[in-house]
Amino acid sequence: MKKFINLFICFLLLFMATSLIAQEDATAADATEEIAAIISVPDGSTLKSEEDFKTHKKTFLETVDWLNGIPLNDYMKREKPTRFAYFWSIGNPVAYPDIKMECISFIEKEPSYVYGSDLMMTYAMNMVKYKIDKGDTATEKDAQIAGMKAMVSAYQTLEDEKEKSKSMDAYVDLIERGDLGSFLDNILKEKK
Repeated sequence: MKKFINLFICFLLLFMATSLIAQEDATAADATEEIAAIISVPDGSTLKSEEDFKTHKKTFLETVDWLNGIPLNDYMKREKPTRFAYFWSIGNPVAYPDIKMECISFIEKEPSYVYGSDLMMTYAMNMVKYKIDKGDTATEKDAQIAGMKAMVSAYQTLEDEKEKSKSMDAYVDLIERGDLGSFLDNILKEKK
């Protein structure tokens, strides 16, 4: 049941991301292509076989690092690299993003939050990146911490109060108080 819920969330977010992409105008598409060409990111649709995922593993890791340095509201720079990295993270045969709804409560509490899907993708991609980087030594808790910290860092790039979310502000406070570990301990204990 847990895998089904995670899979459903991934497909829901993939649908949301695809819907946003479909709304993009031609000028933004041209600019995105130019920027993506600079960092050599393939289109997510090229990921069809296990071999495709293996071939693009290094590109995935570099893309996630690159995205972590780009402000969340810089859509033109982030669009294609995010699409590729997200497709790679949910389809790869190496590491699975175990998405916890408690860690992305803004999806339920603020469903119209404009950066919701971007933040969820940041969370998932960074969990997968952590699991790959650490290999067999990666724990689920540490992967969750890496995903949440990356999500909060991306959120903190938003400076306009109109772009803020009360649910995300609660995660910022959680990290600043040093309570992220115990928060995740409770979630992971409840899920067993």
